[in-house]
Amino acid sequence: MTDVEFIEKIKQVPLAFEEYKKADLTDDFIAQIIKGFNPSKKIEELPRYGNDEVIKLITHYDLTKTMIGMINFFEAPIVSDDRIYFGKFEIDRLFWDVLDGEIKCCEGRAGNILFRCAKNGSSFLAAIFEAACFLQKTSVNEELYDNEDVHIEVADYCTEIAGGDSYKDFYRVLLS
Repeated sequence: MTDVEFIEKIKQVPLAFEEYKKADLTDDFIAQIIKGFNPSKKIEELPRYGNDEVIKLITHYDLTKTMIGMINFFEAPIVSDDRIYFGKFEIDRLFWDVLDGEIKCCEGRAGNILFRCAKNGSSFLAAIFEAACFLQKTSVNEELYDNEDVHIEVADYCTEIAGGDSYKDFYRVLLS
């Protein structure tokens, strides 16, 4: 999935306003959710730090209000020797590994690898798009939210999109 495709698809993730209201969410919170899934194009694009789709995404678009489960995005990439950091997974950092092209998650800025997330940025974007769709549905459906089997099934589907079993732990945590 390209950065442009991700932006077009992510705008379709929020549910209808009425669905959120049925779940007793406040109007302000609903507006915040919808705004988060409508990132704007940056007025001034940042310098390109690589040809990976995730890096292109945060270079061209402001995703600072977009949250997908525990994933959030930085305003700009943070460049290190062989890593380009682009966001966080809870308190840990997400990065593109320049050497092998994978998306990974580590403790702190130069910490140990906690998770391998996807074979590349394109696969990562496709997988987290599917996760975002599922997480929005669980936010208004308590039965779905509580169904661990479905969470595992969706995590396994995201794992395949990301590139296979090497990435399973990340999606199991994201969707648990």
